[in-house]
Amino acid sequence: MNSINVLEIHQDILDTARLTVDELKVEIAVYLYTQGRLSIGKARELADVTLWEFRQLLASRRTTTWPIWTRTCLHCVSGAAVGEVGEGGEENGKGGSFGGSSGFGATAFTGG
Repeated sequence: MNSINVLEIHQDILDTARLTVDELKVEIAVYLYTQGRLSIGKARELADVTLWEFRQLLASRRTTTWPIWTRTCLHCVSGAAVGEVGEGGEENGKGGSFGGSSGFGATAFTGG
């Protein structure tokens, strides 16, 4: 059986952030998803929205639908060390970035 944990947040913090409890849950879900800490299914569950709504939310924020751990893994599989990706997502002219206009993306390498 799953237990429920309660997080107490003072109303003045919510007021200062201009967020409702539901909006805060969405913010936490998006953050944890983009950091690779939650799957898209668990993130949408935390946000209490459908998968379609969560994907639309990510798109409206120009947030990639690939969490950071996926982008990191793609980069590691390519054989490049962290920090070798240059401006424009290219590594020594051998590849290009993909992942949309979000500013996030993995680098694809053609080898050589």
